[in-house]
Amino acid sequence: MSTSRASQTPSHPTSRRGLGAAGQTAYALIAAATLFLTWLLSRFTIDDSFITWRYGDNLIRHGVWNWNPSATDKVEAYTNPTYAALSIIPPAIGLSAEFFFKLVSLALLVTLVVWIMRLPGLHWAHRAVLLLLTAANPTFHVHLWSGLETPMYVVFLTLVFGSLYVHGGLGRTGYVLALLIALTRPEGIGFAVLAVLWALLIRPSRGRLTGAIAVIGAICAYWAARAAYFGAFFPNTFYIKTVHAGGSDRLGALIRVVLTAGAVAAALLVTAVLLDRWLGRSGLASGTDTAGEGRRGWWARIDRAALTPVVFAVASAGVILVLYRSSNLLMNYVNRFEWQLVLPVVLVALARPVAVRTLARQVPETVAAPVLWPAIALLGTAAVMMTNTGHVKGQVVRALLLLAVVLAVAVAARQRTSLLLLAGLSLVASAGFMTPESLLTMVNYRPRLDDAHGRLAKVLHDSREDHRVLTVGDAGVIPLESGWTTLDVYGLANRAVANGTFNDAYLEEKKPEIIVVTAGRPQKMPPKSHKVKGMALTSAYAQRNGYLFSPGARMRSSYYMQVYARPDIDPQTWAAIQQMAKDSSALNHMGNRDYFEGNLNNFPFLRHWRSGS
Repeated sequence: MSTSRASQTPSHPTSRRGLGAAGQTAYALIAAATLFLTWLLSRFTIDDSFITWRYGDNLIRHGVWNWNPSATDKVEAYTNPTYAALSIIPPAIGLSAEFFFKLVSLALLVTLVVWIMRLPGLHWAHRAVLLLLTAANPTFHVHLWSGLETPMYVVFLTLVFGSLYVHGGLGRTGYVLALLIALTRPEGIGFAVLAVLWALLIRPSRGRLTGAIAVIGAICAYWAARAAYFGAFFPNTFYIKTVHAGGSDRLGALIRVVLTAGAVAAALLVTAVLLDRWLGRSGLASGTDTAGEGRRGWWARIDRAALTPVVFAVASAGVILVLYRSSNLLMNYVNRFEWQLVLPVVLVALARPVAVRTLARQVPETVAAPVLWPAIALLGTAAVMMTNTGHVKGQVVRALLLLAVVLAVAVAARQRTSLLLLAGLSLVASAGFMTPESLLTMVNYRPRLDDAHGRLAKVLHDSREDHRVLTVGDAGVIPLESGWTTLDVYGLANRAVANGTFNDAYLEEKKPEIIVVTAGRPQKMPPKSHKVKGMALTSAYAQRNGYLFSPGARMRSSYYMQVYARPDIDPQTWAAIQQMAKDSSALNHMGNRDYFEGNLNNFPFLRHWRSGS
């Protein structure tokens, strides 16, 4: 019977022996980079994160679990139940949701760093590479502080599959984290089920079977409960991102990506078999193979835990090719969706020393893993990413080509850990490539959002209007901070858009007081010039019904919020809206560098750290 060597890892990591001046200097530089990036990017919060936070706010303030403060028109606008549940805490204790989730992000960063530092058997340089991929990586910090579920998803995937790879099992905490993965993103359900079943395959036992049943049962119970409450089998975002792709086109795209996923899986299997024969049994067997053990078959003698990176990589490839590539992904900044799977795959693949002869030179054989499986996991992930070259920059393609070369050399060398680490660095850099200008855009994003959306939200919050209903596209900051009932024209938080009933009759029923239209210029535009159907519909409705018009408040170049208001709006509110548009345009007219210099220490989450401030 096969046993997992990973389960026999020593309790004390070997990397602390002989850290030396080089190691101390490297860690000091990484710590300095982490602090700098925290200062630079902790101010970043994406507008969509406020969509989820509104549920907790409405529950505490209005006693309803809904996006709008009403028990009618229930809509599930979030895909991250864990963050939605956590959003109850800040208004309950008097904190702003944004400030609270910065603390959550900090806790996730600390958790991941502690996990890296406690991995057994790694040389200090190996750990330094893992820290460069995470704590000292600008792209990681963009996602870490965004307010979305991305960092939690990355950390939980890494911890769960890392535990399977390093220790050969999950433990009680691992099963809890597996369940949380399913409650952090919808496709996390697949990864959670995969994790508990793979743990059972690594080493079958009654305890692992019980854990798998408990996790899968809890997922089913939650899914049934939420479907009963919201009256829809999937979250509303699913229908917006996938159903509206078009019937025949969507079916054809799905067939293509399924065939592509099958081809990738087949290619990985063939590669594994060929490399198995080429490298010999020493790279695969869990111990010294004998003729008798060889006759027992490949599955009986393999270190199953060591296969975890390949299993995880193939599952991630399937999600990327089948789900992500067939969906209309919104808010995919810095290649977010692909990155949130690529990084955990790389971290898991590099979580064990990849050969007995590693940089540490004296690593117990029970800790070491063969180079073959991590190499195949990284190479397969690179192949999947290269199928998306039409949507990435040329620099990323070149980095991927470099990665393929590095991996080929790493496999040929068999025991050159440094090359595999370099491959991991290259892969993550390719997945989250950013130019300095795009990085600066991220740094300025939240202060600019505060100068535009935040100012409009404050005007609406302070207004004396009785019929507080508005339509808007970017439905994050404005609905949460204004408190108004909001009709989301993009549809993430609007079932009428998902159902195809967002029309003139719907608007006539709701009678919005304010209509906000996103446009490329401040001047009034013909309704047909708007590419988004909801924007065209609402602007036509406003112009046809004699709404007042205010030139757009500027967020950035080619991004303006035109505001229409009903003719009977309170004059003071209307004057405040017009002044807000002038002020935001004056503040946001500057280029990225000038704006950054004028907002070096502008951290909106610190200025608005208390709930309602």
